[in-house]
Amino acid sequence: MANTSFESRRPAATLLMGNAAIARGALEAGVRFAAGYPGNPSSEILGFLSNDTADRVYVEWSINEPVAMEAAAAASLAGLRSLVTMKHNGVALCVDFMYAFSLTGCRGGMVLIACDDPGAMTSSVEIDSRSLAALTRLPVLEPSNPQEAKEMVRQAFDLSEEMGIMVIVRMVTRLCHGHGEVECGPLPPVSAAAHFDVSRPCSAAPNQFLPLTRAALKKLTAIQERFELSPFNALHEEPGADVLVVASGLGWMYARESAGAVALPPASFLKIGTPYPFPDRLAIQAMRGKRCVLVLEETDPWIEERLKILASDLAAEGHVPVVLGRGRLGETGVLERHGELSNDVVRRAYQRAFGVELPQRCQSFSERASQLLEGTLPVRQLSFCAGCSHRETYWAIKAALALDGRDGFVSGDIGCYGLATGPTGYNLIKAQHCMGSGTGMLSGFGKLEQFGWQQPVIAVCGDSTFFHSVIPALINARINGSRGLFVLLDNTVTAMTGMQPNPGSGFQMQGGGRPTVAPEAITRAIGLPTEVLDPTRIDDNIATLFHLLQKPDLSVAIFRRPCVIHATRRHGRPAERVWVEQEACWGDACGCNRFCVRVLGCPANKWDEGIGKAYVDMDTCSACGLCVSLCPSGAIRRAASQDGGNQP
Repeated sequence: MANTSFESRRPAATLLMGNAAIARGALEAGVRFAAGYPGNPSSEILGFLSNDTADRVYVEWSINEPVAMEAAAAASLAGLRSLVTMKHNGVALCVDFMYAFSLTGCRGGMVLIACDDPGAMTSSVEIDSRSLAALTRLPVLEPSNPQEAKEMVRQAFDLSEEMGIMVIVRMVTRLCHGHGEVECGPLPPVSAAAHFDVSRPCSAAPNQFLPLTRAALKKLTAIQERFELSPFNALHEEPGADVLVVASGLGWMYARESAGAVALPPASFLKIGTPYPFPDRLAIQAMRGKRCVLVLEETDPWIEERLKILASDLAAEGHVPVVLGRGRLGETGVLERHGELSNDVVRRAYQRAFGVELPQRCQSFSERASQLLEGTLPVRQLSFCAGCSHRETYWAIKAALALDGRDGFVSGDIGCYGLATGPTGYNLIKAQHCMGSGTGMLSGFGKLEQFGWQQPVIAVCGDSTFFHSVIPALINARINGSRGLFVLLDNTVTAMTGMQPNPGSGFQMQGGGRPTVAPEAITRAIGLPTEVLDPTRIDDNIATLFHLLQKPDLSVAIFRRPCVIHATRRHGRPAERVWVEQEACWGDACGCNRFCVRVLGCPANKWDEGIGKAYVDMDTCSACGLCVSLCPSGAIRRAASQDGGNQP
């Protein structure tokens, strides 16, 4: 993952990922404490930050986002510069603390890196962190490239420390994971001792709300004045132009690149790098004399709505420009109300807003490419990794629910195991929303018997999610007497986001071990009967789950097996190998019909069209044995590698 050594990086231009540029900016600003919770697209930041820097910065993966922010705030109140990173879902969880902390203020500079995911490429929802920033009255900087990301982080620390307020740097997926040339500066010497000044209490008590609010608003006014002159905002006036393009973040890059591909009318461009507090005077100056304003931003029409309000100030001059973008709810904008921007999207927005002609290639390239690819590339379903123990666990759950016969289902959660909404998990998850919600919904479903409810419900979650947000829901189900079955899929690591440690992992990101917390110790302390199971014992697990489904109360089953990818990286490939005895394989015949390929769906189970037989891909097989156990003809074999003859 992150193998860049920042300690030895010289002050010269280098190619960096956006997340690496964020880490570099924090180091150059003198960050001393960094915390976060893994979640794409933010996960790499702390990984980069932890490399070769243990002597200058403490870095941790916290149990969840609110705790990460609170821990970083503690370092700030002790006079150290601190950083907290998370994806947009986590920012939403932190709103309560963010609002209170915006009132009490920080001491050492503190920066929140909020990584949004336009298009929800690795998320369940889109959330625009700018709206949460405005709600909690925290200033926002939004870079358009990796170099600017690094510089904004440095200046965000300076602004935070001077004004006594946490500053947000908003990133988006393409910028987090995109690369660009970055000019690296020197790292400052390690200095500053941590100390909390007890003569300056930090409390958002009710009797302090009004004076704290007045002070916070005064800070925002001063910051807005600075943002009016910020170099991160730039107005490029075109003489005689009567149209204006306003863009922020990656929208600025797309705006300029796409302008060269179409015949735009004379147009001025306004770059916004400080979306909150908004530079009102600069925007009014840019809109003056324009008939049409096009706003390019991701994802909510946040700047667009602000410009529509400011445009009314021009009414006294006898001219109000038309502001176009994603449009108000219920209106049709020149851009869709959701999803990320791209050059194609922006070119079409230019066409709709300004009536320009698109080059033929722009109009047809995507359509033609899709037609050429249709039917050529195989359809690839999202799948668990080869040998993932979740596949074995869900097979046991599927069989147990079928044996039960009461139309039971699974209430799911966010993580690798969430793929059970699709074929790789046999389409078992029927309700899935956010981290912790599967168990919270089990708590509700389990209290519906008085209304005629008879269906058994199984809530599933992973080990990291268990510690993150499930424990309160599980306690709620226990104390309120909910009926159901809670299944914990414990692969001992936060696998989906890059193998980060969690409280049950036993290691930490900067090296060395740490105490582990066993989930079964928690569930048993709550008073719940708990079974710890080996996912590979398919028949025994089916019987156990069926038995637990018949119980009139709440039970827990923990399926524990290390993530196969993580285990292979740490300990090497397994000594056993799996192969298919071709003579015994039924292939397409009745009773099989390609069972291992069609039903199990493990990426290591392959089909040879030439001979009409299955085979095992030795490069990806982890010898878990699931297909060996379930092959209808017994054609799949497993043995020690020196004894087996793997079929190519």
